[in-house]
Amino acid sequence: MRVLPGELLMVADSANRFWENVTNFNSFFSVRHVCGASRMGSKARKGQVFIILLIILVVVIVLFVALPMFEAQHKSTPLVQQVFWNVNDRNVTSCYLGEDVEAHIVIKGTEEYSGSIVVKIRKDATFWFDSDYTVKTFPVDLPGGQTSELVTTFTPDEGSGGQLRGYFVEVDFLTTHSDWIMESSYPPRLKVIAITPGGDTPS
Repeated sequence: MRVLPGELLMVADSANRFWENVTNFNSFFSVRHVCGASRMGSKARKGQVFIILLIILVVVIVLFVALPMFEAQHKSTPLVQQVFWNVNDRNVTSCYLGEDVEAHIVIKGTEEYSGSIVVKIRKDATFWFDSDYTVKTFPVDLPGGQTSELVTTFTPDEGSGGQLRGYFVEVDFLTTHSDWIMESSYPPRLKVIAITPGGDTPS
């Protein structure tokens, strides 16, 4: 079959238009792909920024909570030099039920201590958990090397024996998050005697 030059020109022109359409379609698809990827990248960046801000916030909160505790751990707790019981201006290790008892706590600062000290008079239970009987908070500003005497008064409402062994002292140093607990023997813990008048005198 004989092909005329004009027909060749028409075929070539059609092929050229087809190629242009393919190129335009690919360009359009590529633009949409790039725009979609750009939008996805923008969302990803926003998500990353949010996560980073959240991590920074958590770190700040942790530091805010941990730094005071870290500083407190490196502060020196005052020493409890002496603890004794006093009834009617006389040092005792036991008392009658219903008598007013003073608990004296002598503390010494190993370095400057400024803050609250909580003195607790606690019940020494025989078969159960110990419990607070009286609690008193003392604001203290104690230079290093100096001593301070804390005094709290209470009246025992239960005698030793049965479910109660006696009473003891606990000292909580709030600034240094530490405490001191009286040793578990009698004495130094206070024994309370419930007797009728004319019985043995507590010592």
